[in-house]
Amino acid sequence: MEKQVLINKLPALIRQRNIIAILAMIMICANLLLSMKLIGKDETIVILPSKVSGKYELTNNKVNDVYLRDRANEIIRVILNITQNNLEQMYEAILRTAPPSNHFALKTELTKLGKEIMKRNVSIAFFPTSTTVDVTNLTARIEGEFYSLFGGSTSKSIRNYHLGFTYTGNQLSLVEFFEITTEEEEKDAK
Repeated sequence: MEKQVLINKLPALIRQRNIIAILAMIMICANLLLSMKLIGKDETIVILPSKVSGKYELTNNKVNDVYLRDRANEIIRVILNITQNNLEQMYEAILRTAPPSNHFALKTELTKLGKEIMKRNVSIAFFPTSTTVDVTNLTARIEGEFYSLFGGSTSKSIRNYHLGFTYTGNQLSLVEFFEITTEEEEKDAK
């Protein structure tokens, strides 16, 4: 009896096997076509962060000026809006955006800033007023209002900062950060 039931079900089982084999072949062919299309195509990646000031594009290992400007402003706010309480979190956040080969240089600059904050027992805030970017060299120059808060008094000054980036793994990684002094501005002008 069991043999007869199997013989009766055999055509249906063969049909199911053939349908599954055909679907598997179609999926393999579709994946191969998609893979060939991705390999042979220049791809534009559009990134949408939480604050969008324009269209962000990463194309052919290059970034557009809007993305570079917003990324630089985001990083400078993290670096320069700090208190003694969030100093360590600031270090961690910035170093996560940097490639490991640049950790030492960045940490040296950030430690210098941190020691100044700890020594003076101040909080600082920075509000960018203008940002100039160079997408070829992946650098940004940010000018803004720098506030030092000590006790009940506030001091305000205008400061300029330089940020340098490298483009790896579809993201900008911070490799340079320093304050541009008037002496450096005079050197650049010559």
